[in-house]
Amino acid sequence: MRIGAVIVAVTLALLGLFAERRATQCGGGLMEPDLPYGLRADWFNGRFWLTDSEGWGVIAPPVELEIKDDADLSVLWVRRYSTDLRGVVAEVELESGDLVLIAVDGPPESIQVSRLEPGALRTRAGSDIESIRWVDVRSGDCFFGMFWFLRILLVTGIAGAIVLALRSKRKE
Repeated sequence: MRIGAVIVAVTLALLGLFAERRATQCGGGLMEPDLPYGLRADWFNGRFWLTDSEGWGVIAPPVELEIKDDADLSVLWVRRYSTDLRGVVAEVELESGDLVLIAVDGPPESIQVSRLEPGALRTRAGSDIESIRWVDVRSGDCFFGMFWFLRILLVTGIAGAIVLALRSKRKE
């Protein structure tokens, strides 16, 4: 019984590390994701945001995204993002239902946001466009933002497994 409880506790701890890594990528983690230009992933009001180092929304739905030399875009969701492409590229769903690619580039003090045409993604990725690692940040893929609930559930499970292990040790 004691070995089983220890196995359960270790398994839950490993699941907790996986969940925390995922929460960090989604913007609700306790660690800082590795994003360029001082950008931060954030989970606010049930949606994924990309913010600058001061917390201002760079891509922060549901707002109008102001892009230089382009019409303002009404952002509904950020679907996914990648840091493999010289900066950050986000796939954004507009209120119209269209999907667009938004590039975030530049040093932290002057971040530039631009719309990418489909060919520009291939140019950024080079010859191996299929190997781009995307981080899906839609609500369902980010546990609907219920990161604290998940943490409490895992910690409670680990504590229960430890108590079972200690009780079975006393009975022996």
